[in-house]
Amino acid sequence: MRLIKSTIVAASVAGQHPAIREQSRLDYQVCGQIAGQAQTIIFSSEQMMALRPALNRYEDGVDYRLPFQFVILQFDRPIPEAEFMRGARNAGVPDEYVLPAGEDTVSALVLAQHETGDGQVANEAIAYYGSSSINRALWIGTGDEAAMVAHGEAFGDDAQYDKRAIRRMATAAIAYINCVNIKLESVEAPAAVNRKRRKKGKRELEPYYIISISDPTGRQSEATGSGVSHSYRYDVRGHFRRLSDGRVIWVHPHQRGLEHELYKPKTYRRR
Repeated sequence: MRLIKSTIVAASVAGQHPAIREQSRLDYQVCGQIAGQAQTIIFSSEQMMALRPALNRYEDGVDYRLPFQFVILQFDRPIPEAEFMRGARNAGVPDEYVLPAGEDTVSALVLAQHETGDGQVANEAIAYYGSSSINRALWIGTGDEAAMVAHGEAFGDDAQYDKRAIRRMATAAIAYINCVNIKLESVEAPAAVNRKRRKKGKRELEPYYIISISDPTGRQSEATGSGVSHSYRYDVRGHFRRLSDGRVIWVHPHQRGLEHELYKPKTYRRR
């Protein structure tokens, strides 16, 4: 897996050019500082799409805890920005170089979490695009009391919509990672490969994390169609489930009523 951490850091350095607007230079500086210290987690683009119906429900009221202070959520495939955003990104480059709204892709989310001097929690979520543009969302606090901090070169309803979309993407992804049936597994570069790179004066390959999921409680009974009787088969999308002890698990997409031949595709309205 080719990691893009160094690419993000390099783009952040390029973003300090005096020709780029002042606020965007600050955003690039913050992005580079976070990315340079971050642990990389490879996150499935397909899983991000599966989380989309839960974005509104999981923006507030969840325990937003990063697994590390600084994180790069690198998508295994770029996600079209039009799937989540309106394209009012804070590109930070002259207008003639900005891609039209909806034509860029999101390659990663650069995340950070720290405590402020007055004891509040500050959260950074920066979308890094395929064009090397960025869009930085900042909010203070957690759960229902979290408050967005508005800043950036772009203004208006679309700009605020996109910053909230970035926050929602980050919140849903971290809620998924924090599920009790989700584990992060470290992938180390082969020692021999790094020895050769050291001898040649090259930068060593860094470890990264992949996500593994175990079958949640109750999935077997759902897959066999036992339990509640159904007169037809239908699809159940992936979703969060809170157990009686308060823990949260992720339930895979599956079908119910598998003993029946009649199948009714279930459609969901996009929010």
